[in-house]
Amino acid sequence: MKKFLLALSFFISHLSFSVAQTNCATFPLNFDDGYVVLDGAVKIDIIVYNAGSAVIKSLKYTVQDVSTGSTSNERSATLAADIPSGEQGTATFRIPSGSDIGICQKNVTITQVNGYPNEASTTQASAVGRIHTLAEKVTKKTIEEEYTGTWCGFCPRGTVGMELLSEKYPDTYIGAAFHYDDEFWFSEVGYHNGFPQCELNRHVNVDPYNGSTGNEPFGIEKDFNKEQNILPEASLVMKATWADEAKKKVNIKSDMRFVYNTDDEFALLYIVTEDGKTGSSQRSYYGGDSDYAGDPYMEYWYNGGTTNKYDHVVVAFAGRENGIEGSVSSPVTVGMQQSFDYTMDLSGALSRISNKDNLHMIVCLLNKTTNTIINTDFGSITIDDPSGIEEVSSSEYQGSGSKTRKFLQNGRVIIENGGKQFTPAGQEIE
Repeated sequence: MKKFLLALSFFISHLSFSVAQTNCATFPLNFDDGYVVLDGAVKIDIIVYNAGSAVIKSLKYTVQDVSTGSTSNERSATLAADIPSGEQGTATFRIPSGSDIGICQKNVTITQVNGYPNEASTTQASAVGRIHTLAEKVTKKTIEEEYTGTWCGFCPRGTVGMELLSEKYPDTYIGAAFHYDDEFWFSEVGYHNGFPQCELNRHVNVDPYNGSTGNEPFGIEKDFNKEQNILPEASLVMKATWADEAKKKVNIKSDMRFVYNTDDEFALLYIVTEDGKTGSSQRSYYGGDSDYAGDPYMEYWYNGGTTNKYDHVVVAFAGRENGIEGSVSSPVTVGMQQSFDYTMDLSGALSRISNKDNLHMIVCLLNKTTNTIINTDFGSITIDDPSGIEEVSSSEYQGSGSKTRKFLQNGRVIIENGGKQFTPAGQEIE
């Protein structure tokens, strides 16, 4: 909303001179942060306003490194479409990395419009943004936080979007469905303005099926791939194991390695989801909806389908808004490795959990300065070393012999010794 109001204000302020100029292109806003490996370049989409009378068909620009003052040669921008007079459009600008690893400011200036000098002032024709120059490219995973409800007749399209992304990108897509005002909702989730709606890496807020395209079938795939192309500032690998036999607490170990220098602040946050949950039938407004006739992805719902089974359902979280305090030290430097161990108590969530074997732990690395999730990892919650042979003293158990077999049976750790079975605490199992 803030960007919209700024753009609207800018538009109104330029009405007075738009007819007096012919080839005049301005930037209503600065551009978002870009991430690039040292000596590379990043493509960034920036909104351009046509303040002249001629349709904008081509643009040229320069890029200045604010810290060093060095300015590039002119380059050609790529327009998403021609921009009519008095309207806004999007153009893609190729911006080089900084000269060193870290964060620098870049100033993009539109110098030519349709092959003629830009008639806008330098200030109006310029946009500034931060470029994060990284030492290397590391593995990235993107999280979708979706807001839905079984009562919501428009929400099946969000379900379809999550299913398609899960099937097509199983190693890099992570889904978390926050339900509201249905049997899967719990008060800590709170209210979200709009259903269905989703955020990708807390960077963009889009429709969970059409994405930012408006009405393109499975358009969110484009937004997902765009997010995947934003390089992460650190790698993240997590492991989640049950901390107790009753499976009420989870130990989560998170390993991070940063690939640039920054004073930005970071923190880890945790989300637990469950697949295969059953509940009320999903309401749907799509049966026979002509807008979705011929859409292959929505065919089931167009034909009157429904479901009472749900995946990616959020059942618990910790540090959801701002992360866990002290989980990441700052400032960070290139090559810095950090580890953080956290125990998450699920006792308060047990009434919401149907099958612990269907749980997934999600760990997100949040840049608190930009309020975006820069990387995510996820996986099942396992039992540490559930099998194998261990050497133990026979006095620990009531059986005989020096070797104990430890294995997993129906999700429970069993210790076998001398023909008898015991719990890890040494209690004999009858």
